[in-house]
Amino acid sequence: EPMRRVFLPLALTILLFAAFLRLHQIDLYPPGPHYDEAANLVITRSIAFGGAWHFPIVENFQGREVLYYYLNAPLLHVIGDEVFTMQLSSVFLNLVTIAGTMALGRVMFRGDRGAVIGLVAGILLALSFPQILLSRQVFRAVTLPFLQVLAVLFLWKGMCANKWNWVYLVAGGVFGGLVLYTYNSSRLFPVWVAVLSLAILFFDRQQWRVRLRKILIFDVVLALVSVPMLIFALNNPDVFLGRLNEVTQTESAIGLGDSILLHLRMFFLEGDPYFRYNIPQRPYFTLIEGLLLLVSIVVAFFSILRGKRPLERAGLLLLILSPLMIAPRVI
Repeated sequence: EPMRRVFLPLALTILLFAAFLRLHQIDLYPPGPHYDEAANLVITRSIAFGGAWHFPIVENFQGREVLYYYLNAPLLHVIGDEVFTMQLSSVFLNLVTIAGTMALGRVMFRGDRGAVIGLVAGILLALSFPQILLSRQVFRAVTLPFLQVLAVLFLWKGMCANKWNWVYLVAGGVFGGLVLYTYNSSRLFPVWVAVLSLAILFFDRQQWRVRLRKILIFDVVLALVSVPMLIFALNNPDVFLGRLNEVTQTESAIGLGDSILLHLRMFFLEGDPYFRYNIPQRPYFTLIEGLLLLVSIVVAFFSILRGKRPLERAGLLLLILSPLMIAPRVI
């Protein structure tokens, strides 16, 4: 396979280019910390220097999942007690997300096709303005795609491997469980795991017993890692749902239909007006990216109908459904 020899050099080149886009003039852009970034530094300082124990959610600041803070606390000692340290952490987490995405493309689809898909996905993420902006800021949301891609990557490797597959599945389950400790919208991730599991069982009905055993390993580990969050949610529903209640202003809220239309516009036409999270009104995708997304959904649909490899068909279904992951934001 010709692509096998050049995949790693090309992937490394993409990562170096992505690192340049994320690190160049990071001291100037974006200009100054947002108040959420200041709060995140205060929380991390309390862990690193004050001996605070926040788990699984910081109860102050409307309730915040803790993983990002514990990843950064040691770095404040090693690199320095400042926002810049946590910016570097965000950059690194985003680069791992890009690397994991390229690896997932290669594993999900066989041969040169998988390598090309992985590299193209890596290029798109490297150039993605929302990804670049997120990686330059100190927001815990950067850990969400980081762990999601690792969870799906190791699940897929476990599905494909015959030897030591349980190691991949256990690792994937751990990463999948840790997703719940990243950000509010992570609470929908188990639903996507269930959809993916059912898709694998449906498309590979001839080996359903083997597939089911592997899925159960992944799901059981994910559930075990999730137990502290579940216990906290049951004992502290006011904190667990605090952020949701805060942003749900019923007296000024728009209807579900209007929200869906706004989010459809967000993809290609008009995005978030707030300058801190976006170039005001910039859509998430450029017009070219948007057209490619629509074409790829159609191609993926017909590939599922014609395809013969069960895992590839399940992966294609996951790609088709992926735009629906904005559901928490829509609600």
